[in-house]
Amino acid sequence: MPAAQFLRRAVRRRGLRRASAFALPQRLWRGDVLRCVDLHCGGEPATVVVDGGGFDRVRGATMFEKRRDVMARLDRWREVLLHEPRGYPCANADFLV
Repeated sequence: MPAAQFLRRAVRRRGLRRASAFALPQRLWRGDVLRCVDLHCGGEPATVVVDGGGFDRVRGATMFEKRRDVMARLDRWREVLLHEPRGYPCANADFLV
């Protein structure tokens, strides 16, 4: 389901008039959707991204090369997950690549 359609349905289900309560800052929104699992382990909150956002297309043969590619192209997702208003600065964001 496209992200826009999902958002419209979520707004209707909650009885809201508009989607502004859900909207990400425009500079971060590019139409992709992440599938995440929030968890708490050993006293630390974490979000594990299991699908979406382009992480299935990370380039590189070694983990170091994949890390550099993620930092260069996909760092906006880290910002979305860890910064306000959705995130928490002491949390961890883990991406399965």
